[in-house]
Amino acid sequence: IIVRWDGAASIREACAAGGMERYLFSCYSKLMYLSGQSKEFSELADSYYVVGISNFPEILAPARVRNAPQHSAAANTALESMGQHLQRVTSIGRKGKGPLKPAKVLVLPAGQNLLVIAFFPRTASITLEDRNLSFRLADDTIEIEARFDLRKMLYKGALTL
Repeated sequence: IIVRWDGAASIREACAAGGMERYLFSCYSKLMYLSGQSKEFSELADSYYVVGISNFPEILAPARVRNAPQHSAAANTALESMGQHLQRVTSIGRKGKGPLKPAKVLVLPAGQNLLVIAFFPRTASITLEDRNLSFRLADDTIEIEARFDLRKMLYKGALTL
């Protein structure tokens, strides 16, 4: 499982400019780029902190997700329901401040696994003074934690989340 700050300028540029290597297709920004929606993704990234979780095990999805034909109405409904559940159990922690909760969590099929994208509103600012962030997604079946040292996330001299 890879937790990546997909909205960061460095990630967006690397994924968009990268070739057709398979690992790049775990980037939500790459999928948007290939579908001709780079502008839309940039607008999303201006309004939300976008965090992607790739290689999310499909086995942890409800049976109605695993058993429905991919891209069918039933599968889309089940993926949306799963996204709503994951939205409730996902957060970004900041020391001395309340956790950030996502406005939306999108779940997409990605081969044998799933790509989970969490959109956190930028109304709560994250600055270098926050120093460290902890991403957490946890329920009865899985616990994913990732730490981000903001001092290591500078790009061209600025924090670009």
